[in-house]
Amino acid sequence: MERRLRTRLERELESLRAQQRHGGPVLANVPQHNTPALMELLRVKEERILVLEADMTKWEQKYLEERAMRHFAMDAAATAAAQR
Repeated sequence: MERRLRTRLERELESLRAQQRHGGPVLANVPQHNTPALMELLRVKEERILVLEADMTKWEQKYLEERAMRHFAMDAAATAAAQR
């Protein structure tokens, strides 16, 4: 489940970045010479990207913690088995 969520968030982040780079459909409703509106739109999108990156970092940290716990459990089991 976590992997699916992470994959979905990464795809959404890439999509937002691509739209930002290429002036995607998000800009279709903004007049061409409306600089304040474009700056506000850019600010909103950058905030969204930061939120997604923070969420991605949180999930990466959780994954690393769980991986460390699994590794520790496997080492403990291997040590116990070796002592028998």
